[in-house]
Amino acid sequence: MAQPRSVHLVIRALLAPGRRQSILLLALLILGTLLLLAFTAPDPGQPRSDETVPPATGVIERAPAPLPDTGSADVAGTENPAESDVQLLPLPLLDAAPPQGADVVLIIDDLGNNLSAGQRALALPAGITFAVLPHTPHARTLAEQAHAEGKEVMLHAPMSNLSRMPLGRGGLTPDLDKEEFRETLEESLAAVPHIRGVNNHTGSDLTAREQPMQWLMETLGQRHLYFVDSVTTHDSVAGDVAEKAGIPVLRRHVFLDNSDDPADIDREFRRLLDVAGRKGLAVGIGHPYPETLTYLETALPLLDALGYRLRFVSEMLPGEAIDSTAPLLTPEL
Repeated sequence: MAQPRSVHLVIRALLAPGRRQSILLLALLILGTLLLLAFTAPDPGQPRSDETVPPATGVIERAPAPLPDTGSADVAGTENPAESDVQLLPLPLLDAAPPQGADVVLIIDDLGNNLSAGQRALALPAGITFAVLPHTPHARTLAEQAHAEGKEVMLHAPMSNLSRMPLGRGGLTPDLDKEEFRETLEESLAAVPHIRGVNNHTGSDLTAREQPMQWLMETLGQRHLYFVDSVTTHDSVAGDVAEKAGIPVLRRHVFLDNSDDPADIDREFRRLLDVAGRKGLAVGIGHPYPETLTYLETALPLLDALGYRLRFVSEMLPGEAIDSTAPLLTPEL
């Protein structure tokens, strides 16, 4: 293959008299080559399309975004015009839609601090399960609205983490004895109406400890509640303890929005569909961030035609489902 004219010019300059000029040009040529290699090298962190999605490696936790809250109940007025610039490629970028259909459990965490963001999340279509933080300003309001709209509600129980992120009221920590642990948990359960189960908020520390997880499952068993392990650490024993205690349990497969870049959210959503297509069921967790909600408002209406069914957690529990005749847990007045 013929070399570009610019290469010939550089070679001629190197051969010309004047050693200092030749050395300078040679250094520039080497520098340019290194820069070209740096910009064209593949990104080692980018997952391949055929990669199996691992449950979690290391600690995967993200503190709730400090969303401003005006207290407005006007969901339509919360949209940011800039968010409409998000471009969604045709779904799914997979080999084929699942031949027999596939089930997707989608959980939106961290409801309770921001009313308008929470109500925008509740407006998302189909069967989404909402995890509400206890003792937050709008926990009761959003849980009541979710229940009235036929959505499923969970307690998003704050648990100690290795990242030293604050937990707020209701935090479950390893320094609590059994009585204090259960009392704190009971107060949180009573703070959110209509809950059908519990998942952990952060928890990379506590979910790796067997004894507090046993205390947690004892209470859930008495209340006829299920558990979802958010899998914020690969060391979590929460799911195993739940199974041993006979508590219906699911484990998270994909976090949608550890990054708020729409391209990253899109990639993780496609990974969620890929897991569902291969395994028949995938559990994804997202948050009421503007970028996540904008993406889901566009993507979710496409799933039914592609053969993906959105399901509540309670519809997909393995083994014996939770007792549908058991009274829902309501707060003490």
